[in-house]
Amino acid sequence: MKPHKRDRWGSTAFVAYDESTTAIVELKTRLSGFRELRDALAQLAGYLVEVHAKQAILVLVSPRANSSAIVAEFKRFRSALRPELAERLHIVLHRNGTFEGRPKQISAEDWRLIEQKVETQPVQGVSLGRPDLQSEVLRVIIHEWIRCRGPMTSRWLEETVGCNYRTVVSAIKRLGRAVRRHSDRKVELSYFPKDTWMQLVAVSDRARATIRYSDRSGQPRSPESLVKRLAKLDRPDIAIGGVLGAKHCDPYLDLVGTPSLALSVHCPGDRFNLDFVRRLDPALERSQDSQAPARLTLHFLRRKEALFDRDDKGMIWADPVECLLDLHEARLEPQALEFIEFLSKRRATSSG
Repeated sequence: MKPHKRDRWGSTAFVAYDESTTAIVELKTRLSGFRELRDALAQLAGYLVEVHAKQAILVLVSPRANSSAIVAEFKRFRSALRPELAERLHIVLHRNGTFEGRPKQISAEDWRLIEQKVETQPVQGVSLGRPDLQSEVLRVIIHEWIRCRGPMTSRWLEETVGCNYRTVVSAIKRLGRAVRRHSDRKVELSYFPKDTWMQLVAVSDRARATIRYSDRSGQPRSPESLVKRLAKLDRPDIAIGGVLGAKHCDPYLDLVGTPSLALSVHCPGDRFNLDFVRRLDPALERSQDSQAPARLTLHFLRRKEALFDRDDKGMIWADPVECLLDLHEARLEPQALEFIEFLSKRRATSSG
């Protein structure tokens, strides 16, 4: 099997492999999951078997998964290849106008073709507006306290959230006396900051760019059924939150039934394609009424690192902070307070 010669990009977005080019290139916009990533890499590796003395490059434009997860998956795939194939297979990421990982082996002419092709890609998905990065910083700080991770530097917070130093300083100032400052300029929480937390709860709908869906069929699918469908999509950028996420952390949480499904969606960029919702359930319809019952709720994490957890079955779970916000949003206040108590006790036990 060989890539098409007839067009430098053609219908499959390949640079032709005639004598004037140095690479076979496939471009994918908004990669939907690791299964799609592995399939694309396998196809390129197959071409390398047939086409010698060429490089193969997979260009991912605005992928939904974070860069470190994609690179780790790529390294795992490449490690299974013969060395002569592995050294000619490359991956390039393009986010917010910036390329990551340009191979040195590709010619300047081929690279210009890639840049031109990426620039002409249509903008897709819903606009999420300007992110509230200060809220993201606060939630990350609380997350680290819950996880008993210890002191953190401002630089680490900047890199984890994807913000500047001023945003970090402003967020730390909002925490007031709850912050413990160390001599090496690292910071950590001394206790759960209840006042700041309630401020986060009050603005969480806007800060997390919430999108809701209602059912129009009259026979809605259960949240558990939607979760099974989500697992089949293999989406590392979408995690289970809400009631199910909280019960994953605390199986003894006093919750009977699951009225709806809440998902945390990792999107550091400003747009997101919502097509995956139709694959979960075609009967779901976007709702503009924040007071109406929702069958599915999407909360968008705008920070650079998602901080999701993957269990031994491959299920991806939102972090406890997002699950706690989901309980408040669902007006499950007694359960939210119980969950805070559980997380605090678990932290105390972990810290000794």
